[in-house]
Amino acid sequence: FKVAASFNPNVKYLHKAVQRMEKKVEVGADSFLTQPIYSVSQVEEIYQATKHIEAPIFLGIMPLISSRNAEYIHHEVPGITLPDNVLRAMAAAGDDRVQAEREGLAIAKELVEATMERFNGIYLITPFLRYSITEELTKFIRAIDAKKKEEVSIYE
Repeated sequence: FKVAASFNPNVKYLHKAVQRMEKKVEVGADSFLTQPIYSVSQVEEIYQATKHIEAPIFLGIMPLISSRNAEYIHHEVPGITLPDNVLRAMAAAGDDRVQAEREGLAIAKELVEATMERFNGIYLITPFLRYSITEELTKFIRAIDAKKKEEVSIYE
């Protein structure tokens, strides 16, 4: 079997979290799963800090479903701070559930694209049993993956 370990990149000092990852690799961790992330710049920051680690890192993506959901995560979930642009985008959807889910999905897709360029994979966290959101993201990911495979075969 394989041993997966946690990695929380939502910390004040990322380099200290990376040092903990290195120790986990030394004692047998084969891969890592992160807490959810909400910023493309954070994806890049995590990549730069961890690119020397050979163990696969799977970034957590949990789509937002409402402004209230975004505010709760931002203010009440320790260690997770949503960027201002994400909070504004979710607030702009107001009480319109369909628009809020659409916006949360758009943000998640942007994170997926950034993550797929830099990391071994993603794990999707389904928000509040909204499986249709996870289904749509899965289709989006598979379409990107298929396109990459097609591009590779063109150049071979």
